[in-house]
Parts: sequence; C-alpha cells; structure tokens
Amino acid sequence: MGYSKFSMYNFFFLVMVFSMVLGQQNDHQILLNDRDSLISFMFGIVSDPHHLWESWNSFTIHLCNWTGIVCDKKIKRVVDLDLSHHSLRGTISPALSGLSFLKILDLSGNLLEGKNPAGLGYLLKLNQLSLSSNLLEGKIPNELGFLHELKYLDLGSNNLSVNSSNLQELELAGNNLGGELHPIIGNISMNLAQIHLDDNLIYGLIPIQISNLSNITLLNLSSNHLNGTIPPELCQMGKLERLYLSNNSLSGSIPSAFVNVPQLGLLDLSKTSDLD
Repeated sequence: MGYSKFSMYNFFFLVMVFSMVLGQQNDHQILLNDRDSLISFMFGIVSDPHHLWESWNSFTIHLCNWTGIVCDKKIKRVVDLDLSHHSLRGTISPALSGLSFLKILDLSGNLLEGKNPAGLGYLLKLNQLSLSSNLLEGKIPNELGFLHELKYLDLGSNNLSVNSSNLQELELAGNNLGGELHPIIGNISMNLAQIHLDDNLIYGLIPIQISNLSNITLLNLSSNHLNGTIPPELCQMGKLERLYLSNNSLSGSIPSAFVNVPQLGLLDLSKTSDLD
C-alpha cells in the first residue's frame, strides 16, 4: 500500500511539473513569435541612423528590453512598439500583424515609404496607431475599420488617400488625423455624398479641388485648425445642403455666391477668427 501511495503522489507531482514546464514552453514560444514579427520588421528598414537595432541584435538583451518595446509581464506579450522620430528609412513589414496583443504602434516622424502594410486590421487590440510624417502613399486600408478598440489614429503628413469609386460617405471625425488636406481629396469618389472630417487637428488651407465632388450634400470640416479664406469654388457644389466650417481660423470674406447654392440650408461659420 505504501508503494502504491508513493507512486500515485509521484504521478500527480510529475503531471504538475510537466504542466508547468509545458506552460513555460508555450509562453516562450509565443514570445518567440512576437520576436519573429519584430525581426521581420527590422529587415524592412534599410537605414537606422540612431542605432536602434543595437539592442535588437544583441543575444544578451531580452526582447522586452529592446529599444522601443514594452511587454505586458503578466501575459508575456509585446503591447507597445514606439520607434517614432528616429529617421528610420524603409518599409513597414506586414509581419507586424503577428503582434496580436499590440495596443500602441507609433512609427511617426520617420522616412518610411510604400503603402500602408496589409494586415494592420488583424491587430484587434490596437488602441493607438500613428504613422504620421512619413512617406507613405496609396489608399488608407479599409481594414482599419476592423479596429474597434482604436481610439487614436494619426496618418497625417503622408501621401495617403481614400480612393474608392463606390464610396458614398467618408466618416473620419475625431481621429486626430493631423496634417493638411491634400488636393487629392477632390478625386476620392464622384459618388461621395458626405464628408465628416471634423475634430481632426487638420491645418492649412481648404483645397479648391474639393469642389470637384459635385454630389456632396454634407461637408463637415469644423473644429480643426484651417486657415486662409473660404474658397469661392465651394459655391459650385450645387447639391450641398449642409456646410460646417465652425471653430477654425478662417479669415476674409464669406463668398456671396453661397446664396445661389439652391439646396444649402445650413452654413455654420461660428467661432471662426476673422470672417466678414
């Protein structure tokens, strides 16, 4: 009987130890997956003038102590990747989509080029994304709409556009996009009926090319930092029903031709600086 009890005890003890070791191996393997994603990203960078990769290339520095990396110690995953303003040149690897617990991704203020990488829509826990002040071009990926946890989005000061011939409504209010309105906005979609870009830290002039969108019924550019005059070309938007330009820094005269826009029922110019 004693032998039987001893054997049973050892059996459960071994099971417990095996489970702990297996759990540690699984945690280690998951962190290795995060490491592989980061290394793939690093390989896409062709210039690192501030020598960020010194820690990334070290065999003695743990992944969670690499420059720009923050790990959640409880779940043992990478949750923050911040390599902003380091003059990195290269492309953004789609391998970043493997960082499935990432909450903050900030690559702003670099020289990254190419298109926004496919796969960012898989970062379902992401709540801050900043790729501003780079050399990115092409379309803003529709998959960013899958990021339901996203609270801060800054894609400003790039050459990005939303370009879809079927797009009818552009809703990006309150996303802190920043940057200037690029004239390419006039080429988004001739089917576009509504634009919501309010509360986005947008500065600079209102591009006259926006008047090319002849089917616009609602244009909301309020609560930004727009300056200069109101382009009289906006009066050529014959289907315009509601125009919001309030809370900006616009100046000059209000175009008198607005009275000839047949459908215009609401023109909000409140809290603007120097309009007359």
